[in-house]
Amino acid sequence: MPRRSLIIRSFWTLLWATLTGFFTFVFYMRYWVYRHDFNELGRYWDGVEVRTDSAFVWGLPALGFGLILCVSVLRTWLRVKQHD
Repeated sequence: MPRRSLIIRSFWTLLWATLTGFFTFVFYMRYWVYRHDFNELGRYWDGVEVRTDSAFVWGLPALGFGLILCVSVLRTWLRVKQHD
């Protein structure tokens, strides 16, 4: 594989990994920590602010970027293996 192509693929893979990590962190901090504390209406009062269970939506971009990351890594690996 030409070196330039590998650098470009590495850049995109790093971008997808960064976005996956960011959205996973936000999902964890906004939803996953409080998932057992929500009442039947989907709300949790921690004494300072009301949290709602609608924060699970942050997990969707994390899953999407995670899938893109997996495809990107697989394609790069297959391309490098093909040229060996």
